[in-house]
Amino acid sequence: GSRLTLNAMSSLDVDYSESQRRIVMRGGQAFFEVAPDIGRPFTVEAGGTTTVALGTAFDVNMNLPGDHIAISVAAHSVRVDAARGEAGFVVGAGERVVISPDGASDISRQDPAVAESWRRGTYIAEARPLEEVIAALSAYYEGWIVVRGDAVKSLSVNAVLALAQPQAALDTLAAGLPIRVRRISGYITLITET
Repeated sequence: GSRLTLNAMSSLDVDYSESQRRIVMRGGQAFFEVAPDIGRPFTVEAGGTTTVALGTAFDVNMNLPGDHIAISVAAHSVRVDAARGEAGFVVGAGERVVISPDGASDISRQDPAVAESWRRGTYIAEARPLEEVIAALSAYYEGWIVVRGDAVKSLSVNAVLALAQPQAALDTLAAGLPIRVRRISGYITLITET
């Protein structure tokens, strides 16, 4: 009864048995709608972080820059056990936690529709750094997008972008931010400050 939806350029392993429901994400992003089953916990492992569904719908995004992982909860809650053996914590509906490779976490409020928007073909950026927005577009872009400069990477973006049209999304970002988008070749695009 559980369902998952994979975003572009995503992969995972599924291990279902009579005692567990275990998913190991290898990369990308996935949205999970979990059917309750007290006898078989539903766990998602991603980059050293384990998320245990507590009867819920949630998103796990491994596409963030710097090997960060975002877990966004659309309904109910999940328990998150970050890397490095730190104590687990609960993330509830309408919350997003970003976990760094060293296990540090930062919980913030997020409308569940934002976490699910990629399933409808859009990316909603609400005060997201440009580097994170580019990471989301990269899964749909043919080639590489390189962002140069820390100031450019940290520019705050508020936009709704069509994932199926990454080139148009880059043009939209260039029109609203102090950046320059240069197509070096058919496969390399460079973003710098203007």
